[in-house]
Amino acid sequence: MNLIPVLVFCLALAQSALGATINHDQVQPFAQPDPVTISEKTAVKFKPEMFIGGGCVSFPAVNAAREITGDLKGTKGMDGCSNAPRALKSTAGQPGIKSK
Repeated sequence: MNLIPVLVFCLALAQSALGATINHDQVQPFAQPDPVTISEKTAVKFKPEMFIGGGCVSFPAVNAAREITGDLKGTKGMDGCSNAPRALKSTAGQPGIKSK
C-alpha cells in the first residue's frame, strides 16, 4: 500500500474535522425556494418539523458557508441529552429517493 495517499487522506480528514465553527446565534436561514412540484408544495403547506419529546439532541446547524455551530452553553452538562445517531434531511424532489 502506498503511504502518500493514506497520509493525504488523513490530513484532509483532520482538516475537515477541524473546520470553522460559529456561535448558534450567528446562523442565518437559507432562503426558501418557490415550490414547484406537488411534494414541494405539500412540504411548504404542512411545514414538517422535528419534535424531540424529552431532553435534547445535539444536531448542529449549518450555514451557506458550510460552517457548523459550536456547542451550546448548558447549565447542567449533558443531563437530559441523548446522542444523535443520524441526522434528518429533506429528500423531496430528489430522484431515486423514496419516502417511507
